[in-house]
Amino acid sequence: MNKKKMGIMALSIFVMIEMGAVTARAENIDLDNDDSQYAYGENVGYLNFEPGGNGGSGAEVTNSAVTGYVWGENIGWINLSPVSGGVVNDGAGNLSGYAWGENVGWINFKPTGGGVTIGTDGVFDGWAWGENIGWIHLKNAAIPYKVKTAWTPLSITPTPTPTLTATPTPTPTPAVTFTFDGFYAPVDNPPVMNIAKAGQTIPLKWHVTDQNGDPVTNITSVEVKVTTLLCNTETTPDQLEEYAVGDSGLQNLGDGYYQFNWKTPRSYAKSCKTLKLDLVDGVIHEALFHFKR
Repeated sequence: MNKKKMGIMALSIFVMIEMGAVTARAENIDLDNDDSQYAYGENVGYLNFEPGGNGGSGAEVTNSAVTGYVWGENIGWINLSPVSGGVVNDGAGNLSGYAWGENVGWINFKPTGGGVTIGTDGVFDGWAWGENIGWIHLKNAAIPYKVKTAWTPLSITPTPTPTLTATPTPTPTPAVTFTFDGFYAPVDNPPVMNIAKAGQTIPLKWHVTDQNGDPVTNITSVEVKVTTLLCNTETTPDQLEEYAVGDSGLQNLGDGYYQFNWKTPRSYAKSCKTLKLDLVDGVIHEALFHFKR
């Protein structure tokens, strides 16, 4: 166990003894003891989902909820299952609901533009949002840090085909799925808030490949929807560096690269919006915008 983890464990045990703030309970985080227990917030630093070590205080994932406590050296304890809130698990690893920190307030596990999931490997992924502390990232392979639980999403055993029928069960046609690399410049991906002028045409650029890694070159239409977003000063802003000329329309740039020129109304001035892009594969890709005059 590294010195960082030992230090946090010692601190958490001291706080529990001196303040009586946390009742020790079962936890099922980082069973491999490889430090797969940390999330990170730019404004709060690392958050430890197993501060009490194996079998001590920490987070416990079940089929219906995530309970227990998380420790942040800069913000103190976060309660995942407060009386008037709680983090909910739908059984498939999709989390929602609210955790509570005495020093930071409510933390949303399914915010607009974010959300937290648990994969089939037990690894948390995505973004949670605190009104007073901003975004919390659950996994980053580049740094790296992650939170991993022994719990995995429920699997449904398929009903066997009846043997008395002569009609074979048809094989379902696989759904068309694309690998979306994220929006390219000048548009930034969540949680960054793009600052733009209302009435301008914004170039949305992206690249898509199929399940074999080959570029998708036959997209002829996309769906773009816009929903109202509460403007939040905690979101990282970024000024849009480039605008397109003309009205809305899709451009196929070749080799899987596309551009959609989004003509924004002047009425968007002094408002925030969530843009939702659907490549007609049923998957929504979002970007956040704060419009100025």
